[in-house]
Formats: sequence, C-alpha cells, structure tokens
Amino acid sequence: MRKYLFIILAGILLFGFSNNTTAHEGHKKDTVFNTVCPVTGEELKGKHFIKYKEVTYQLCCKRCMRKFDKDPEKYIKNLSKDGKKFIGNNQPK
Repeated sequence: MRKYLFIILAGILLFGFSNNTTAHEGHKKDTVFNTVCPVTGEELKGKHFIKYKEVTYQLCCKRCMRKFDKDPEKYIKNLSKDGKKFIGNNQPK
C-alpha cells in the first residue's frame, strides 16, 4: 500500500496540477500577446509571464498568475482579440 501511495505522490509532484501553463518571471522569452492583465485589466509593466497553449501572457502580479493558472480560459475571455483591451466581466471579487 505504501508503495502505491509513494508512486501516486511522486507522479503528482513530477507532473503537477497545472493545465498546460508554464509560469516564469524575469525577462520575456517569447513575444507577449497582451498589454493589459487578463485578471484585473491593469496596464502591464511587470515581470510575470505564463505560457498557455503556446501563447505567452503577461500578468501584473503573482496573485494574478495563480488565478490565471487555475482557470486560463476564464481570464483569456477578458481580453480583446488583439490582447490590448480588457473587455470582460471576470474581474476578481
């Protein structure tokens, strides 16, 4: 029983709970799609990036990164087609 529990826990740690997102901080490695945060609508000046489905999104802070990582599709809908305007209602409560 312990062997199976160990295997399950190792798999969770190895593969994580992420839904195809990769978070990174610092300089951007790819072209960023958006100019406003998809979570809050704030202008972006930060160093918080997440790659989701081969597209790199910038977020304003770590808190927004965590929210975006939990449900990327919800927050992507907040952006205009060109990623330059915040058009959604999915603002945090």
